[in-house]
Amino acid sequence: MTALVHERFLRAAAAHPSAIAVQEASRSLTYEECRAAALGFAATLREELAPGARVAFALPKGAEAIVTMLGTLLAGMTYLPIDVGAPAERQLRILQTGADALVCDPATVQRLRAQGRDAGADVPPHLPADAILAMADRVGAASAPAVPSDRLAYILFTSGSTGVPKGVAISHANAAHFVGWAIDHFAISPTDRLAVHAPLHFDLPVLDVYAGLGTGATVCPIDERTVLFPSALRRFLIDRAITILYAVPSAWIALLERGDLAPGDLSLRLALYAGEEFHVASLARLMQRLRGTRVFNLYGPIETNAITVHEVAPGDLERPHIPLGAAIDGVQLVVADETGRAIGTPSIVGEICVSGPPVSPGYLAASGLAPSRRSVTVGGRSVSCYPTGDFARWEPDGTLMLCGRRDGLVKTRGFRVEIGDVEAALMRHPDVAQAAVFPVDDPQHTKVLHAAVAARPGRAPSAGELAAFCRRTLPGYMVPVRLDLVESMRHTSTGKIDRNAVRAALTPAAMSA
Repeated sequence: MTALVHERFLRAAAAHPSAIAVQEASRSLTYEECRAAALGFAATLREELAPGARVAFALPKGAEAIVTMLGTLLAGMTYLPIDVGAPAERQLRILQTGADALVCDPATVQRLRAQGRDAGADVPPHLPADAILAMADRVGAASAPAVPSDRLAYILFTSGSTGVPKGVAISHANAAHFVGWAIDHFAISPTDRLAVHAPLHFDLPVLDVYAGLGTGATVCPIDERTVLFPSALRRFLIDRAITILYAVPSAWIALLERGDLAPGDLSLRLALYAGEEFHVASLARLMQRLRGTRVFNLYGPIETNAITVHEVAPGDLERPHIPLGAAIDGVQLVVADETGRAIGTPSIVGEICVSGPPVSPGYLAASGLAPSRRSVTVGGRSVSCYPTGDFARWEPDGTLMLCGRRDGLVKTRGFRVEIGDVEAALMRHPDVAQAAVFPVDDPQHTKVLHAAVAARPGRAPSAGELAAFCRRTLPGYMVPVRLDLVESMRHTSTGKIDRNAVRAALTPAAMSA
């Protein structure tokens, strides 16, 4: 049986007690110090909360947050990371899904209580963040109970279609399978130093934290100010001698375009990305700066974490898009047609559906967990799969090529257009750093395309120049009828392009689709 993530941590702590587990700018925790604090916090939780309780935390990336995560798992409970930068109203909505305790600083709990009074909602009991690391000397903290693998480990909240945060439940078995695969596939070892770039309420840090702490490696959380300034991020990566960085493409592009990144600056062994498509032109420029670094594309929705992996080779930079690659170990991927039948023929597009150990048991609901499943016929038998909403096709060599999202396919002038293809065309222009394309209602053509474009530093392409560039590679119906140059793209708290914010900032009256 695959070891659970907190079990891997305890084994690493026993094998490497004096090694640095978590390194911050002003302090470091050894594995022994981290183990003692996590077990102490677990003992406190078991004394104060019922078995299986849910522990929310609103903490910046750092030792307290990581110990909170580990301690909650060691107590046999479930943690709920809350975006520290989210409005109090959204934070309170997450707490109302069933949190039994809240770990945060005094200012946060006061703000939430004020919001709760206005909304007629209670805030769960507060556990002070500054006491977390001081719990290492607690009596009875020497052991942790066995935890069933089907118990929920953590719940990650993502945007819901109704505007209410949607809680994606992740079991211990889900997390253990992914982390075990990542450790083996990327050969993570005690000599590695992993940066934690993405916020903890996102799924990317699952690899950073648990694959790092499960092997005796050093985990280096990046504070949010450093994340915001690419030149500071470059200095962080150099000073900490980071060997593995896992980030969304937008973050890599910012480092490339505004971080003064020169060839040979970084000692990265692995550059990993996920969350968005990495347009080939930008990825090619990045790989020119990352000498000796292996680059991997990981794909998967938050409901499964990563389910495919592809190492980017020089030949991939000649393709219009980077492949998703192949399924990770133990995962079954199916490309299904509209009738629910698996597509085995190359080049035919269908929806990516997945089954196997990484698939979430479901979403939080009043009646328990509400699963999202689709029955797919594979080889004459019915398989229960998670439908990703992403469309792809098999290549003749058996790799998977992403073709866009269900909501990224639009019809204009009677033609079906994949928005990602238009964005990729814009990104091939040498002056373009980022691009986002949106469908807009049009009385004559049903939909037309508008685009927002952020230029590379020191560049200022005109809208006419960009339109002419697109016409050289795209059919006329795919060329945006309007191109707006923006100083920079807005991003979500997880580092992806905030398409809703970018869209709203263009022409509010026109962008009504």
